[in-house]
Amino acid sequence: MLNSNTRYPYPLLRETTVDFEHTFFSGDLEVEREKDGFRIVPIFRVNNNEINQLIECGIFSFAVQIQCRSTYYRGVEYIENNKPFKIKSGLVHDLVELCPCIIAMQDLENYQIEDFVSAFKASKVHIYKNDVVGIGNVIKFRAYYKADEVKKPGSIITVKGVDNISRVRVDLNQPNINVELPMQQYEYYIKVGNATNDQVSLLTGLVSVPVLVMALNEIDINDESDFVDMPWYKSIRAILDKMANGDPAKIETLLEDKFKTVQEMLGDNLFLSLKILDERDW
Repeated sequence: MLNSNTRYPYPLLRETTVDFEHTFFSGDLEVEREKDGFRIVPIFRVNNNEINQLIECGIFSFAVQIQCRSTYYRGVEYIENNKPFKIKSGLVHDLVELCPCIIAMQDLENYQIEDFVSAFKASKVHIYKNDVVGIGNVIKFRAYYKADEVKKPGSIITVKGVDNISRVRVDLNQPNINVELPMQQYEYYIKVGNATNDQVSLLTGLVSVPVLVMALNEIDINDESDFVDMPWYKSIRAILDKMANGDPAKIETLLEDKFKTVQEMLGDNLFLSLKILDERDW
């Protein structure tokens, strides 16, 4: 992935004015999820008429570098007039990084812009074809194959009976979240779980709700969690992404009120459970 902190022998356009006195490169990207992939909407601009003219003439081009470590996919999409492009779902999986950039499409001798800082104004700058002349901030999102449809929350929880324990234990260090019940409680759990749908809904309220609230405490917006590689973590992240339509700010809001979010994930299970209890013939 491109790194704007690398020392370049020529002026580099960035999100801030470093090698230019006033000029900066704004490389915003929006990611829209579609059935067969991801629609990427660029909102690129440079506040410099000389550089914009180089772009219009085809000497420079806006571009997006794409990298996905899970599939080893690397690619570059060239952007014209901020036209959206698509990444097909089969190319990427899990974490995808998008780096906005500006690339030289041909050699350019004596590259001189009036807004260069003084250190470059006295230099003869030569740009070669495929040189990166601008770098924006990296945007990250999570992608899932069509076969990786978001699991129902209950399917990422495995309930087991364990001898020689007297209280419920939860183990997050497994592919599924393991809920360990004392053996007698587990026998009741199995008996009730094989009964009516109403009883299963009540079980979800008793077991899944507190366990999922606990799991949400381990979800980090920047994925700097000890459990980030666990399948249950990735599934919950996928659920949150879907609920928030990929908006990081909305994901943060969902994580602020975890109990409310779990209820939404489970289809208002508390309301359903209370309704079931109210309708029982005691």
